[in-house]
Amino acid sequence: MQQPLVELKNVSVTRSGRRIVKDVSWRVRPGRSYAVLGANGAGKTTLLGLVRGDVWPDQDGIGVRVYRQNGVERTSPIGLRDKIGCVSWELQEKRLRLDLDVTGLEAVLTGFFDALRLHQPPGPARIETAKKLLAALDIAHLAETPLRALSQGQLRSVLIARALAPDPALLILDEPFEGLDARSGEIVSAAVDQAAASGAGLLFATHHPEEIPAAVERAVLLEGGRIVLEGTTGDVLEHVRASAATPHDRPPSPIAPSAPIRGTSGRGTSGRGISGRGISGRGTPNRGTPAPVVVVRDADVFLERRKILHNISWRIMPGENWALFGENGSGKTTLCRLLLGEYAPALGGEALRPGVGARRKETDLRVIRRKIGHVSGDLQARHPYDVTGRELVLSGFFAEVGLYTRPTPEQEAAADAWLAFFERQDLAARRIRSLSTGQLRLLLLARAMVNAPDLLLLDEPFAGLDAVSRGEALAAVRALANGPAALVLACHRDEDVIPEITHALRLHRGKVVYSGPFGAEGPGVAAPPAQG
Repeated sequence: MQQPLVELKNVSVTRSGRRIVKDVSWRVRPGRSYAVLGANGAGKTTLLGLVRGDVWPDQDGIGVRVYRQNGVERTSPIGLRDKIGCVSWELQEKRLRLDLDVTGLEAVLTGFFDALRLHQPPGPARIETAKKLLAALDIAHLAETPLRALSQGQLRSVLIARALAPDPALLILDEPFEGLDARSGEIVSAAVDQAAASGAGLLFATHHPEEIPAAVERAVLLEGGRIVLEGTTGDVLEHVRASAATPHDRPPSPIAPSAPIRGTSGRGTSGRGISGRGISGRGTPNRGTPAPVVVVRDADVFLERRKILHNISWRIMPGENWALFGENGSGKTTLCRLLLGEYAPALGGEALRPGVGARRKETDLRVIRRKIGHVSGDLQARHPYDVTGRELVLSGFFAEVGLYTRPTPEQEAAADAWLAFFERQDLAARRIRSLSTGQLRLLLLARAMVNAPDLLLLDEPFAGLDAVSRGEALAAVRALANGPAALVLACHRDEDVIPEITHALRLHRGKVVYSGPFGAEGPGVAAPPAQG
């Protein structure tokens, strides 16, 4: 039997005084493929970082990490890490946070050197390889586009090409399909299959078992930072299904729905929200004609001198719930940022928010953003890693990245109520650097909801969540969707479209190709773009 490429012996990882990985022993053999399974916070991402060398084990005199290459054994990943390709939320967030002036082609070329920037000429052969990979993933048109102008899905595709570029001996994929539309997912899946067939090992972490490539024959299951089971993929998945958590009663949503939500106990169907503001249901008579929440007229948006949105017109009324559809790069995230006021329309267009906060035209973005709840991968990337979970939730009252204003006792009670709803009180005092992607996403949802917003913008809000956490997040979003707030939900998966959606807007190459009642356009998220 071949010597392991990477071996962990009784390895632990501690962050902010908390053990994330505990006494793990595991061997990753050359050319072998493994699924890495476990709930949010189980330690999957940290374990993958340990294998690649991005995370260092505790120097406790007990744990040892060993790399083997060409018969040489060492404890440092230097010399091997550039042959271990990696795609993860953490890598994507680092790129977004640093806002590097790098094009799509340059980003792929950095994969040859395990770097964030090109610090040396890559040479003609590597340039040709990178261009072929971009073409194979159907993103050749992104070669000269700066990363800051890419959508979440486009950036994910570029980072997958980067991981494949050096012909890796081991490919680490942590939720690789999150943010990809159906067509992009199929293309990436074929590329991963081809890499595995050519002899690359594969570590594949996912919350969606149907995404696991056929080449992945072995699996490990993590619980509480420990590997509790290793076996064939089928056997481990069967164990996961058999031991899946059964539904249980949770605290009622702090924003009570006006009618029972299907699939829940129906608790909290009357009364007032934690903010003290009454929550009226759909069909409640309004005095006079309600002001729209958002009006966009004839809006073009340019990024890096490229027109991303073309002549967008859209009106969102109070209580409407919109699904925002479109392929990767269609402009969904850019449109959400336009609604937030982060982008401005070009001369001749306008974006107004007359219904946010009051029945008058509000122009102060500081006031407007306090009444808009927002969740996105970009927002997650921009948060500093020196705040606690509770401080992160409280920052939603002030639309701040970080907490710089002293909250009131009522605001603290509201934050605690949302932490209790998600059953994440244990995260209140933890620094968010020690949290998993899924745990942090739940806190961002609580942050978005804590201020009883008039508009809720959710850009792929369920990405990275395990089945239990996703159910909690869906219940929370549905609770808010039954109130008067307008909802915009950008998504790629059919199962992310909640039953409360009333309208749909579909973008194709930055243009609106459908806007109207949900379901009138045709079937599903994965439907081809409408013509028009």
